[in-house]
Amino acid sequence: MAKLTLTIDTIMYYGLEQYIESLEGVSKVLITNKTYLIITITYDDSKIDINTLKLEILLYLNLSKTPSIIGFNKYKKGNYKEYKTSINDFCCEYCLKNMLEILLSNPNISAVTTDYNADTCNTKKLNMTITYNLDNTNSKEILKLINNILD
Repeated sequence: MAKLTLTIDTIMYYGLEQYIESLEGVSKVLITNKTYLIITITYDDSKIDINTLKLEILLYLNLSKTPSIIGFNKYKKGNYKEYKTSINDFCCEYCLKNMLEILLSNPNISAVTTDYNADTCNTKKLNMTITYNLDNTNSKEILKLINNILD
C-alpha cells in the first residue's frame, strides 16, 4: 500500500472523506482541519495513482482551476535527501501553489513543505524543504527545476 498526504489551502471539505474512500484502490482516509486541510490517504498504487487522487480531491472541493496545494508527502522509501532553500519575492501565492502542483507530479520528489501562511501571505521570503531521490537527481537539478518553474 502507498500513502499520500496533501496539504490544501482550504477549510471546506464536507463529505470529502467518504468520497475519497469510495474511490477504487483507496483503503483509508484521514482528514484534519486546522489552519489548512490535511488529507492522508492510504491506497493501492496499482489501482489509482497520485495524479488521479489529486484531481478527484480538487474537483470535489471545486478547486480544479485554482492552485491550492501548499505541501505534500508521498512517503517514498529509498535514498532520499532534504534540500532546504529560501525563495525571495514570489509574485503571488498562486505561483507558489502552482509550483507545488508541478513538484507533486515529479517522480523524483517525495515531499515538499513550506512556511507559507495564508493569513500573512508571506511571499516575500518563503522557506521550503524538498525531499528528493538521490539516485535520480541532485540538489543542482532541484534548484534548476525550481528556477525553470518560476521563470
